Amino acid sequence: MNIRQFCTFKIGNRLFGVPVTDVREIHSVVAFTPVSHASEAVKGFVNIRGQAHLVTDLRVLLGFQQKETDDLSQIILFKPHIGESFGVLVDEIGDVAETDESSIETLGNTDQKIEEKRLEDFSDLIQGICKLEETLLVILSSGELFKKIIRIHLK
Repeated sequence: MNIRQFCTFKIGNRLFGVPVTDVREIHSVVAFTPVSHASEAVKGFVNIRGQAHLVTDLRVLLGFQQKETDDLSQIILFKPHIGESFGVLVDEIGDVAETDESSIETLGNTDQKIEEKRLEDFSDLIQGICKLEETLLVILSSGELFKKIIRIHLK
């Protein structure tokens, strides 16, 4: 049995997760310094303990409608082995989910259906899907997420 742990979060009513081993820390939303001429997905830079982190609105990146941050909004910062000084803004942080690696299905081989067309458009970011007790968990690849953020930031 090979147990995997995921930091879960919500975008809209959909549950997503990234490997816990990729997450450096989670922060409440602080003031963003905008980036001129950046994609609308780029929220801007945040200063956390003297270090600047580029933050992308994952909601916008995944094709959901943009919304104002609120008390539940959080920033997930990733460890340097994923990408230097970057994070994503999510609607709400969930729990750490544990699942056996054998229960994770790849998008092409899954019996589970992703209803939203927008998620099919971002299949390169989806590492797998697994069924939890009450919902489906869409597992994102932290490395592919970083690559996509860099691509949009450099446009």
